[in-house]
Amino acid sequence: MTADRKSCVPVLIAAVATLLAIEAVAVSLIGPQRVNARQAAKAAPSMGHLSHLLGMTVDAVVDELGQPTTSDEFTLDHAVGELYGPLFNTYPPDDPATPMVKIRELRWRSQDVTTVVFFHEIDGGWVALDTVWWEDGIVF
Repeated sequence: MTADRKSCVPVLIAAVATLLAIEAVAVSLIGPQRVNARQAAKAAPSMGHLSHLLGMTVDAVVDELGQPTTSDEFTLDHAVGELYGPLFNTYPPDDPATPMVKIRELRWRSQDVTTVVFFHEIDGGWVALDTVWWEDGIVF
């Protein structure tokens, strides 16, 4: 085997392992019948972002998504967990002002999908800072 082919082996092994993991998730979700990789990928819970909402006001987001199921307001010193990690891309943890930054969180729940939009205060108004949605099965 040539050196070029040898360097591809770890990549191929990782790809096969990923496909097997996806298939295992699909089997656990839809039963023991045999599924192919495409079916498995469709069955795996997913998540994403609603980038088009970034920079919008609270009113504009509510006009688009409807009334939120819940809302909360907190300072970043209370933002603990993976869900809140992206907020620290804008407000670095080592900045002394970061802990007191106010965040407004609006959350929508519909069927098996949760959507969250985080807002920060800019010039006296609340503006969308980050968004995330996820299907049931994703755990933060």
